[in-house]
Amino acid sequence: AVLFHAATGRMPFEGETALAIALKKVSEIAPRARTYRKELPGIWDEVIDRCLEKKPENRPQSANEVLRISRGKPTFRPTRRKVIAGSIAAGVAVAAGAGGIWYGTRKEIPAEALTAFKRGEEFLRRRDEQGLADAVDEFTTAIKIYPEYAEAWASLADAHAAQVHYVFANSAEALKKAEDAAVRALQLNNSLAKAHGALAFVRAADLQRWPEADALFRSAVYNYPNEALLLAWYASYLGRVGRHDEAIGHAQRAVKLEPGSSYFNLQLAVEYWRGLRLDEHLKQARETVRMHPKEYNAHLSLARALEWHRRFEEAEKALDVARMYDARERGRAYWVTLRAAQGRTAEARQHAEVIRKLWDAYTPEGKQDMHIEANVMVSVFASLADVGAVVAVLKTGIERKDSTVLAAATNPYMRELRRESVVREQLARVGLDRVYRA
Repeated sequence: AVLFHAATGRMPFEGETALAIALKKVSEIAPRARTYRKELPGIWDEVIDRCLEKKPENRPQSANEVLRISRGKPTFRPTRRKVIAGSIAAGVAVAAGAGGIWYGTRKEIPAEALTAFKRGEEFLRRRDEQGLADAVDEFTTAIKIYPEYAEAWASLADAHAAQVHYVFANSAEALKKAEDAAVRALQLNNSLAKAHGALAFVRAADLQRWPEADALFRSAVYNYPNEALLLAWYASYLGRVGRHDEAIGHAQRAVKLEPGSSYFNLQLAVEYWRGLRLDEHLKQARETVRMHPKEYNAHLSLARALEWHRRFEEAEKALDVARMYDARERGRAYWVTLRAAQGRTAEARQHAEVIRKLWDAYTPEGKQDMHIEANVMVSVFASLADVGAVVAVLKTGIERKDSTVLAAATNPYMRELRRESVVREQLARVGLDRVYRA
């Protein structure tokens, strides 16, 4: 891309937004450089085309190799020592052939900015409400000190995306902040996997444009196959659209890369559940609890797995343990589904009414309990076979632009209810009728 710009004064892929450019990278072939500069020697097209190959292994592996291509010589794979020795000379020689040399240097990151960034990364790993809020503060501090800190912009995008994922912040505002931060990160450094993933996540959370996220995720995962966060985000997307085997495969890869992460282990458990691979779901939930015995969501995951195995007494014990670590009302939803599975409908409805009041009291300013998302409400009322309540939740969720509505079509509690025409009508409003048909 730098060579193309040096030769033509333009970028190989252009668009009004970073997302539009990313889609072109996935689906289009770049024009030849000589389209814009006919006086360029033909070898320029050969050099640039090789550098813009979609598959990384088909691109030159060093600046020395680029230089040899530019001289019409057979290419070879030099050792790392030779790459280091020849890279500066090769880069200057090729750029100079375009009629000018661009020197890019990165300033040293101020110590205060680096410290704030490292603190932010630690908070970000916690993936809880306060941790994410603190992470946003630390990354913002780092950026104020050093506005060109690309990694801090990318991690800020990640933090805002996580706030949306866990419904810790107003979705519309947090998504806009995530997108802005990701775009800024890519303007500073286009090779940051986290920023590419955040852009795909933002699109995936858009109730109308979510189908566009697949191409963005595929491109990001293709280029950064060992980024666990990307794999987990893509797994969540694939699970929502009913591509369960793919979702499980990506989640398994994320766990293999970072086996100690509660987030990735929980995501794998979710994908087993959505794919109705219930024995694996239970095994994964137990493993997550074993690794993270004080993790609230791990015990909720285990309770759900035990419920679906109809091991109700054990499920109740898991919920009691979860409540020891967090007393948020969101956990009450698991009591509803458990009581409904036991046939204790009256008790289930009592719990459901408490949750309904919190759901109805939601305000965009986030002054009410924001930990009860649309998909949780769908589970609550679908477990009670309450079609009217499920339809009402879907309607309200769509009005609020709650991205978790997009998980409703493949929510296992919805297996029977999604056959209802009034439910299918709501799913169709956000394009989920195609998922239902699948």
